[in-house]
Amino acid sequence: METLSLVIADSDSDFLYKLSKYIMDKQLSFEVAIFSEQKSLLDYLKSTKSNILIVDEYFLSADNLKNISVDSKILMSVEKLENKKDGFNRIKKYQRLDNFINEIIDIYFNAEINAIMGGIELVNTKTVSFYSPSGGAGCTALSLSLAINTTVNKESAFYINFEKHNSSLSVLKPNKIISPNDIKSVLENETLSALEKMAEISTVDENTGVTFFPFPLTKERYFLHFNGLVNLIKNTQIFKYLILDFSTNFAEYENILKDIPKNFLIAKDDKYSAVKISQFLSENINLASKSKIILNFNKSGFEKHINKFKVDYFIEDSKDLRENESFKMKLQTFRGFFSEIEDSKENRSD
Repeated sequence: METLSLVIADSDSDFLYKLSKYIMDKQLSFEVAIFSEQKSLLDYLKSTKSNILIVDEYFLSADNLKNISVDSKILMSVEKLENKKDGFNRIKKYQRLDNFINEIIDIYFNAEINAIMGGIELVNTKTVSFYSPSGGAGCTALSLSLAINTTVNKESAFYINFEKHNSSLSVLKPNKIISPNDIKSVLENETLSALEKMAEISTVDENTGVTFFPFPLTKERYFLHFNGLVNLIKNTQIFKYLILDFSTNFAEYENILKDIPKNFLIAKDDKYSAVKISQFLSENINLASKSKIILNFNKSGFEKHINKFKVDYFIEDSKDLRENESFKMKLQTFRGFFSEIEDSKENRSD
């Protein structure tokens, strides 16, 4: 991480000492200036360019402080409040110092990426999953379609594939080499912000603009890293959707699926798929209640093996397209479908 100039102004001298000592002891990448008087602070800021300014309520009242130019302004409050005050982001003052520092870094780099991306507002990432108990139902094509449809509309999507053999790599091409062995060390690195961690372990497909992990999250990696990865993706606050493309082995991902507010259950129009879907719904009542069923059918051979369960959405997967054309062509077929249902997904409560 680059060395950042950090200015801290606080009327609590004991807190100032503990915070500055923590930064020095941990050898964090900060050049720190601390102040306990308003005039000294203002004189310093007028003559010195700083990256981050952190003040308490007392210093916020100083004349002209609001007009001082720094990259990020942070107000320490006894209780953390979500809204800004006079252009200052709020953080909770009295908390674990490692969490305090991580919040500062996240605020700074979120502001940086926000400026780079044209000043767009940060977002609350929505998690959407795709699952089918029968193989070949179209989970990967549909989940990638949602991701690509999102980026086509100038918004960001993060895609994670859980298949042992990652079929999405026939569409998404990594722009750098990343090893899954790097995940643990990056997640545990306290000197990196959420955005820096994301940059280390993810990649972007240059053709579609979709961000993704270039390796599948197999059972072993999921148990070790999934929650950390999800929290990391959401903490960046730049992705509209986190899209999860699960393999058919439900037992491996049961706990994840139960915690996801939006799940699409994909069925094919054949007898085997209908039986598997019906069995899954009867055995997983709570999950079934918050899942929407998509029937991926072939119009020329439509046989209606679906009378045992309610279908929320129908989409045609042309027989000729499936047999003769590329995976990329199939994505084009599905894009319009997600344009139609996006509003209905947004209006459902999480």
